[in-house]
Amino acid sequence: LGYLLSSSLYSHSITLYWNATMILASFLIVTFILSALLTLSALKISSELEIELAKEIQQGLLPKDIPQIQGIEISSAWQPSEVVSGDYFDILKFSDNKAGLCIADVAGKGIPAALLMSNLQEGVRTLGSALLPPRALCEKLNQLICSNAPLDKFITLFYCLLDVTGKRLIYTNAGHNLP
Repeated sequence: LGYLLSSSLYSHSITLYWNATMILASFLIVTFILSALLTLSALKISSELEIELAKEIQQGLLPKDIPQIQGIEISSAWQPSEVVSGDYFDILKFSDNKAGLCIADVAGKGIPAALLMSNLQEGVRTLGSALLPPRALCEKLNQLICSNAPLDKFITLFYCLLDVTGKRLIYTNAGHNLP
C-alpha cells in the first residue's frame, strides 16, 4: 500500500507496477516451493508406512509357531537383509512324524523380491504334501513361478520331506546354498 501512496518516489511510474509484480512473483514462488516440500514430505511418510506394512505382511507369511515332529527339535531364525526381502523358510507339518522343510531365496532385495517370495510361499503351501516327492514339488513350483515372474528374476530353493518313523530325509536342492 505504501508503494501506491508514494508513487512520486520513483523516476518512472512503471517502477511501481514492476515492484508489485516482483513481490507477488516472490510470494508465489515461495508458496510453490513450500507446497512442493510438504507434498514430498507427505509422500515420504506414505512410502515409509507402506514399507512398514509390507514388512508386517511378509512376517505374517512366515511360520509364527514352529511345528514340532516326534523325536526332532526344529527351530528357526529369520533376519531380512533390508526391511523386506526375498528370504523364505517354512515348515509344513503333515503328521506327527512327517514334515516338509523349505528354505528359499529370491534374487534381489526389497519389495519386488518380497512379492515374488509371497508367490513362492503360496505355491509351497498349496502343493506341498507328504505324498509329493521334493523333486516333483520343485518342478511344479518352477512352472508356477516361471509363468508369473519377470525373466530377470530367479529363486533358489531347498525342500525336503522328513519322515521320522522311516528315518528318511528326501530332498531336492534347486540351486540353493547347501543347507
